Amino acid sequence: MMARNKVDVAAEANMGCLIGANSVVEGNFITSESARIDGVIRGNVEAKGKLLIGAKGKVIGNIKTEGIMVSGEVNGDIESAGRVEISSTGVVNGDIRAKVLVIDENAIFNGRCGMTTNAEVKEKTAEKVS
Repeated sequence: MMARNKVDVAAEANMGCLIGANSVVEGNFITSESARIDGVIRGNVEAKGKLLIGAKGKVIGNIKTEGIMVSGEVNGDIESAGRVEISSTGVVNGDIRAKVLVIDENAIFNGRCGMTTNAEVKEKTAEKVS
């Protein structure tokens, strides 16, 4: 079951956008689809879909997304309507607010965590639609 959950974020996300390993984005990054980040983003990230931060990927800024798997590094807060997973190679320095949080052995997480309820997720979704 655990292996299937890891695959869910990466395989089922239908990555529509890729920030390559040798890319650096200066400024906010917003996408209406899922994305994989293997390069560096210095700015806030907002994805309507899911995010995958590759092992060499790095985000210096806050992240808002539907779900995220961090195998690289995030220096900023993460807000997810669904699942946040930090793999064994992942580093998160910042606060996390999510419905589900999974931290693998050897992952690094420096921050606070707040868990959302189904009601909070539905309320936020309703606010975005209005």
